[in-house]
Amino acid sequence: MRRALLLLTGLSTLLGVLAAPGPASAAGPVVSWPAITAFNPAQTSYDVTVTDGEGEGVLLAWWAGTPTPVATSGTTEIEFSTPGTGPVLLTRCPSAETTWEGYCTPVSESPVLQVYDRFLVDGFDVLPDNGPVAAGPAKARIAVNPAPPAGTTATWSLVDDAVTPARTLSSGSTALVPEAGTGLLRTSFTVPAGVRPGRYQLLITVVADTEAFGHLEGTSVVGLTVLVDTVAPTLRVHSSSDVVYPYRDRYGDQAVIDFSASESGTRTLEVLDSRKRVIHRSGPAEVWDGQRESVRWNGYVAGGRMAPEGSYTMRLSLVDPAGNTTSTTRPVRVSHLQRKVVTYRRTVSASASLVNKSVGRCSTLARKSRGALLFASQARCRDEAQSVVATNHGIYVPRALTANGYRSLRITLRGGAASAARDDYLVMGYLRGKRFMNRREFHGGSVHRGSRVTSPSRYVFDRTKDKPYVLWSTGLTSGSRYLVRSFTVELTYETLVRPGRKKRVVAGTPQQTSVSPRAASSYSS
Repeated sequence: MRRALLLLTGLSTLLGVLAAPGPASAAGPVVSWPAITAFNPAQTSYDVTVTDGEGEGVLLAWWAGTPTPVATSGTTEIEFSTPGTGPVLLTRCPSAETTWEGYCTPVSESPVLQVYDRFLVDGFDVLPDNGPVAAGPAKARIAVNPAPPAGTTATWSLVDDAVTPARTLSSGSTALVPEAGTGLLRTSFTVPAGVRPGRYQLLITVVADTEAFGHLEGTSVVGLTVLVDTVAPTLRVHSSSDVVYPYRDRYGDQAVIDFSASESGTRTLEVLDSRKRVIHRSGPAEVWDGQRESVRWNGYVAGGRMAPEGSYTMRLSLVDPAGNTTSTTRPVRVSHLQRKVVTYRRTVSASASLVNKSVGRCSTLARKSRGALLFASQARCRDEAQSVVATNHGIYVPRALTANGYRSLRITLRGGAASAARDDYLVMGYLRGKRFMNRREFHGGSVHRGSRVTSPSRYVFDRTKDKPYVLWSTGLTSGSRYLVRSFTVELTYETLVRPGRKKRVVAGTPQQTSVSPRAASSYSS
């Protein structure tokens, strides 16, 4: 095909160049071209008849840049040294030694001829996109002129020409399949297993009996370069989820594999159940070498149904342009727990929640019935510096879904003034780290509500560990006496719950902590 295009291009250029006037007979020659337009020059001659009268110079017939001297009166057989498609150009030239038709004047032109004594076979590309191929079956496209009959079979060989002598790696035969709209033919070949990556040459031979040209044979003069890639790409997983919560509550709604690939290619994600059946597939989608990518699964299967709870496998596969495949798997569990905001309430006696205490020499702290504590300032003496009675209290609380998943905190005290008290106040506050916060002062009564704290995560000690807890402090001084019966802790937080079920109660009081009651001034009225 490329030779035919070069011939046509050369003739078109010639016609433009030869437009300039040159010496010619006044009457001009009379030329008779044969009626045949498609033939094999090895089997059929092509004779032109000319009557030139008194023309000057010589007549030359040009085909593919090669001249044939033509008798000025009589019949001449045209020589076809090169197969191809195009017209024969008859020109008047200064002499028989003229080597370029540009020095001549056009006289006549034959119809477009198809002249072939063999097939012209040219490799076009390797599919797809002239990219690399892996070991195994592969496809290519070739151009063959003239077009062979339908059903023609070609033979091929894959050659390593980097060694001397060249070595044939594989060979075989394949059908030639016309490709619509391009004039090309598709052919198949095989890259043998175990071949090293590199560049090789695909040589193709076409042999067929044709109606117009008879028996023709042809082998590609220059092989089609085949880039062989037999190395599978690699996947590097940076992180992956081990559980997915399909309820769309913005917590763990998707299982994610974050990865990068060693080379560009096409990735596919499959999710397999315990019986290795594929229940979900996404892709194919392109990925680029070295770029961070991610694949996701939301825990749903076909039809928009939530996958049953249980264990699954996420399988990520990558195919490079040559067709080499690699894959990696990650386990994932489907859980039907939902993200909810719930309220934890627990009432605990003053004695049961006691963590540590600080009692001045003039004061007392006494345990009473049902876990109550009697705070008595200056029960023994009136030294103000030794009048404080202070306690720290605490309970374990549920762990929130995240470290900042606590929404609100309030502690309510139940108690009242003790008999024979000169004063009946009590101070209560929450502990945030070692700081005494949200101070409230209570007088008389029986139920006293502490401050409501929003976003109380910093009030929860060890909130990222298995047993988080809250601490609060109470105290008095200056002769006040107060009976503290119990505390109710109300904590709102985010957690995972199974629909229709309640969270279990978290019980227990923290052991002695390093957080001591505050200075006496914190509990002054």
